[in-house]
Amino acid sequence: MNPMRLETYARTETGRIRPTNQDAVGCFPEMGLFAVADGMGGHDAGEVASKMAIEHLRKSFGRSAGRAEEDRLVDAIASTNNRIFVAGHPEERPTARPMGTTLVTLFLSASPKRATWAYVGDSRLYLLRKDKLTLLTADHTRYGGKFSGGREIPLELPHTNELLAALGIDPWVEPGRGSDGWKTGDVFLLCSDGVSGLLAPDEIHAHLSSDSPIDEIGECLIEDSLEAGGSDNASVVVVRVRG
Repeated sequence: MNPMRLETYARTETGRIRPTNQDAVGCFPEMGLFAVADGMGGHDAGEVASKMAIEHLRKSFGRSAGRAEEDRLVDAIASTNNRIFVAGHPEERPTARPMGTTLVTLFLSASPKRATWAYVGDSRLYLLRKDKLTLLTADHTRYGGKFSGGREIPLELPHTNELLAALGIDPWVEPGRGSDGWKTGDVFLLCSDGVSGLLAPDEIHAHLSSDSPIDEIGECLIEDSLEAGGSDNASVVVVRVRG
């Protein structure tokens, strides 16, 4: 008997300022796999990169069943990075503009009861457990880098525009990573900076701690981001674990 039941919700919105949506979301509960990507690289390149990241991640991760979860995620991200890098640096078009994307991923396994995550860039993963909100990812920025290596990451970690890593920029990338056992009642939020950059930690906490249906929680996160100005594309994947 599978001890894990997931309630999930995913949505991405253009926002009120940007002309296009360069975010993409991946919600594959049948695989236990979830992801958010925030593309960069001009009018269409970012949109291509983020969608490519989600689709290639799903395929690559699906082909690696049977290996350790963290290795599967890291290898899938490495493969995805290579695919985007090659697409943005074609030999036949040496002057083509490179494209890139952030990517945050989460894998939940039923046996063992494990949550595993890996990420590149500043899209974030939050965990609400027993009414405590925790930020599990340290942005790949100069400020976020201070909290790598197991140090507790402050919820007030500021967003900056100085990304030090993203998929597709270099032929090799080192993802941040982590893992922990999941517990019944855990709520995970993967989001782009169009959400985490506009909502205060206490607002995120209030939404994730609600007993509302998971789709209402996700809708409120997006709508509040739009009400806060909607200055960027806004994307969320919300996952609640039920026993």
